[in-house]
Amino acid sequence: MYKIFHGFHLVEAYQDLKKAKRLAKNQTVARCIKLTVAITLSLILWLLPIDTFGIEGLTVIEQRLISIFIFATLMWVFEAVPAWTTSVLIVVLLLLTVSDSSLWFLTQGISTEELGQTVKYKSIMHCFADHYVIYWWVHTCHRSNQKRIGRIVGTRHAKTFRNPITLCTIRIHSCYSCIFNVP
Repeated sequence: MYKIFHGFHLVEAYQDLKKAKRLAKNQTVARCIKLTVAITLSLILWLLPIDTFGIEGLTVIEQRLISIFIFATLMWVFEAVPAWTTSVLIVVLLLLTVSDSSLWFLTQGISTEELGQTVKYKSIMHCFADHYVIYWWVHTCHRSNQKRIGRIVGTRHAKTFRNPITLCTIRIHSCYSCIFNVP
């Protein structure tokens, strides 16, 4: 069906290249180098004096946001760790560094004018409550537990899983067991 697409051979070649890279034996050195570059560039931006940015009225919080944004961009481009890990790490970094409940030593000794306005921690945590994120989370947990459920139920009851209510119940149970490590 997809072979009538004129660029199918390019997509196929790209997927083969991606698979070959993933199956390469020694990716550890490359990943460590990518992680080091991302962390180093972000720390350089974090520790630079605010005047070097050349932006009038830049606050400490905004400088931290720039540093975290560059870190996130480099981590997604380099793919040193999975994208979901980077996403969760960014949310944790935002909570610990720029929120109104950030770590005490990051705000201690800085005037409120120089620090800038902090982000409310609830607005950062709301990104986990988005319905797309919840759907992805449930789907991912269901996929990770699919083999376990198949072993428990067996293949003779496969027609039962075609019912949408049964599938929804299994996904919710799978997500619950994935989160709380319940068998």
